[in-house]
Formats: sequence, structure tokens, C-alpha cells
Amino acid sequence: MLNVLFVCTGNICRSPMAEGMLRAQADLWGIGDRLRVDSAGTTRWHEGEEPTREAQIAAASRGYYLGDLRSRPVTSADFDNFDWIICMTREHQKALRDRRRSADQAQILLATAFSPYLGAIDIEDPWGLGQAAYDGALDQLEQCCADILVRVRASVAA
Repeated sequence: MLNVLFVCTGNICRSPMAEGMLRAQADLWGIGDRLRVDSAGTTRWHEGEEPTREAQIAAASRGYYLGDLRSRPVTSADFDNFDWIICMTREHQKALRDRRRSADQAQILLATAFSPYLGAIDIEDPWGLGQAAYDGALDQLEQCCADILVRVRASVAA
């Protein structure tokens, strides 16, 4: 089983969209039972809140359900409980690398690093920018998740 944690700032936009999407796509690829997916934020600003309305609309328009997700912050246990911690920006990646203890097992990765089509760019925060920004972030996340699943399938098959 591979354990994947998506991370953004507040855990109400990008990371829950990625979580819902990767779960759904993994099920379609027939590997959902070999993958555990969660999401968290680098802050507690929105702890306990559901994803934004715009995130839910963007996700639902492509068949992904986010309604049962609630925001939570990254915890120290996450560094041991997840194999891959996948960050939306280089700033998130740096913040988590600074918090990680040397014995922690998690690899802290940039979401777009999985995708040769996107390169190592940040997935910008759509919060407060309107539905089109959420749809654009979801476009990037769909590409990332497809490329992540290629690696996941190879990892869980090994």
C-alpha cells in the first residue's frame, strides 16, 4: 500500500481537489485498494472546513466528489504515516522539509515534478480568484494526478 498526502496552504482548494481526483482515478485504474490518499494544509486557518464552493463545483463538473472532506493541518505524524507528501508549491515543499526530522520516511515532492508536460512549476492558489482559476488549477492537477498514477502503479506493482 502506498500512502499519499497532498498539501496546500489551507486545505480547502488545491489539495482536496487533488485528493478527490486521485482517489477517483485510482479506482478507475483498478489500484484504489492499494493506495491511501489524504490531504492537509500547512496552516490551521480553515481547520474543520469543507472545500470551497468553487473547488466542489470544479471537481463535480469532472465527476469528483469532495463533500465529505474537511480541512486539517499537517501533523508531525504525517511524516511517518505517508510515503509521499505531494506539495502544490515550492514554498510548501520547503516549509515541510524544514519541519521534517531526519528519521522521517516521507518523500516531500512537488506535484508538478511528476509531469514532464508541466515541469516543476507551482500550482497557484485559486482562492478568491473566481471559478475560472479553480478550473485552471484542476486542469493542472488532472495532468499531475495522471502522471502520479503511472508512478503509483509501478510502485505498488513492485
